[in-house]
Amino acid sequence: MTTKYFRITPLVQGRTYVVHNIVSRDGDKRIWTATQIIGSQLGYRHFENPIEQHEVDDELIYSDPKLSGYQFDDEFDYICGYEYWFDDSFNDEEQALLITLYEGGSGDGIGAAWLETGDHNWKLEDNEELRFECPIKIDLIDENGDLLEEDIQPIQ
Repeated sequence: MTTKYFRITPLVQGRTYVVHNIVSRDGDKRIWTATQIIGSQLGYRHFENPIEQHEVDDELIYSDPKLSGYQFDDEFDYICGYEYWFDDSFNDEEQALLITLYEGGSGDGIGAAWLETGDHNWKLEDNEELRFECPIKIDLIDENGDLLEEDIQPIQ
């Protein structure tokens, strides 16, 4: 039996977001969020989790983070920019340092790669979040990424 997935393709550049909710590993719980604004990246959802019309109407569609970038080879286009949020426990100097490190200033990679391999006190709170805030195209694919049906309509 074929396993089916929805492939989400953004139709507008620069309106795809990868969000990392980051917490301290030790000591007092400190929280910050780093959002990568991506030129374009494909997203995926399980067939049992169809995209609904209200998501398309609101232009707020979430991908399954355990599929996107892991199950399917979905290279992202490029990082257009970053947005950050820090809780009140961070001073300006700490914020500036973390932004530099997250964006590759340590040589240990950027974003999630830095979080996973860098020598620091930070980790992802949950899986990364991939969301689209733009019109999308929905296709039905199988577990190999082969196209089964093109231009699927969202459910009502």
